[in-house]
Amino acid sequence: MGLLGLLPGKRQWLKAEVEARPGEVQIRGGGPGVDRLVARRIRALSTALGAEGLVVAVNPGGVSWGFLGPILIRVQQTREADALCDALAVGTRGHGALEWYPGDAIEATTRRRLSWLMLAAALLGFWFRSANAFWEGLALLAAVGSLGVQGLTLLARDRRKIRLDRTGVDLSGLRIGWAHIPYVFIEDVTEDAEEVVLRLSDPHPPVQIPRWRLQGLAPGEVTHLLDQLRSASLRCRGLGPERRDAESAFEGLRRGQEPVARWLARLDTQAGALQSGAYRSEGHNTSELWEALNDHDAPAEVRVAAARVLVRVQPEQARLRVAELAQEQRDPGAREALELTIRDQALEDLAQQLEDCGLWSEAATRDATRAS
Repeated sequence: MGLLGLLPGKRQWLKAEVEARPGEVQIRGGGPGVDRLVARRIRALSTALGAEGLVVAVNPGGVSWGFLGPILIRVQQTREADALCDALAVGTRGHGALEWYPGDAIEATTRRRLSWLMLAAALLGFWFRSANAFWEGLALLAAVGSLGVQGLTLLARDRRKIRLDRTGVDLSGLRIGWAHIPYVFIEDVTEDAEEVVLRLSDPHPPVQIPRWRLQGLAPGEVTHLLDQLRSASLRCRGLGPERRDAESAFEGLRRGQEPVARWLARLDTQAGALQSGAYRSEGHNTSELWEALNDHDAPAEVRVAAARVLVRVQPEQARLRVAELAQEQRDPGAREALELTIRDQALEDLAQQLEDCGLWSEAATRDATRAS
């Protein structure tokens, strides 16, 4: 535990080989602890355009990255960023909320000194543990003390975090008099050697963030944080790339208030019409169904509906793709629902299992609205 306080507080850009595969991204040369990102474990992802290219920010989750901030992957072409997002099952809306943890110079120095002291005491206690109970007690006390110091440090970092969610940025942790600021209010983001300034729309005054409040973040992290704010502001004001509304585009695939069995029967009717080559104005053609199935921004029930129809129209190709997508899902209900669509079973049994798997649970709906 003492060694945790001796880890470097800043990170830098490293050249790495990045390979996008279905459901995961392999990283070679990205530094210790960064070798594989798995789609179903991703806690947050968002992209931003900076001066040197597109940057994909990923929080892979887990204890080791809980207080280190997101992993930043800089690419030169849009298709490379799209490939990373697709491999990690994230659409144009992004996923989750990114968090950065500014540090404090005095606190960091004190933590390292205490960590060195505790580590030395623990090593001495371990070395002389057979001499008498004093040394053994010293080792135990040093270990417990080191654990306490690191725990207090992590709690302090969490209170100072900067959080970017779907609607805005939360600056309450910086204690500068501002809390949650919607992106739609941010008109420009500028910086100099002394401060970062967020210029807000009238009648709001500008937000001034002193540089020392961002201590502990590497220059590349600060730059990307500001790029994220600019990109989010542009998107909210309609100045960024256009994004299709997946929910309205595939409204016909949604269940609505229908009983699950009736919804499935309606989908089977559409599948039968496609198999026979009949034209149905209220339905979707095969290419539209594939588009819905592969759209990570589409609601889970829409993708399950598309899978149900495609498995009957193009069974071989659809079963492989649906099984692949099921393994990428972060929501257990969506994962189980997609797996159910490729099984051969009676409609009534499938309807009951879909009702029980949590596809339409409140938790799944809440997680979907949190995506950013």
